[in-house]
Amino acid sequence: MLKATVKARDDVDIKNYTNLVDYLKRLSIGFTKAKVKVLSAEHIQQFLREAPDIHYLVTKVVLIFSIAGACKSLELTEITTKDIEDHGEMFLVKITDKNNKTVRTFTIHGQLYKIVKKYEELRTPKAKHDRFFQNYQKGKCTCQPIGRNKFGSMAVDIATYLGLPEPSSYTGHSLRRTSATLLTDDKRAQILYNC
Repeated sequence: MLKATVKARDDVDIKNYTNLVDYLKRLSIGFTKAKVKVLSAEHIQQFLREAPDIHYLVTKVVLIFSIAGACKSLELTEITTKDIEDHGEMFLVKITDKNNKTVRTFTIHGQLYKIVKKYEELRTPKAKHDRFFQNYQKGKCTCQPIGRNKFGSMAVDIATYLGLPEPSSYTGHSLRRTSATLLTDDKRAQILYNC
């Protein structure tokens, strides 16, 4: 990461500086990368059930999309109203991967459908963009779209609300990793179908 940053920013290739490379290697001995924390199925259900919509409705919807579709923060910013089809008691969401042009689909139904529908009805038609996620404050949506950094901070908001230890260690990647963890534990279906 350091090599790439220095190369991009200052156009300096540090591999030519052997003493510096050796020094950095010595500094990194014993370093272990911290794993991103994940939410449990019980935490997700508690947040969806108890968090007040006046403050957390958009966070609930982002959590639903992240769990149901294993969405990245960047994918969430790119979801448009055209990507979401309302089929009565179910939303069909289509996400196009820009790199390989494949389409991934997932559904949202039951109680989760009602939460997303409530948010969808609050979206303002005055926005000059068609992005699905609009800024949400005090029970109303504004014209401003939600950016990648805001999506990244929502896991911290969830962990803080739930009173989890070290809420700052929940990152934007936590929601996607939570989805994968729940899928391997067969608990994602339990949340999606029994919430």
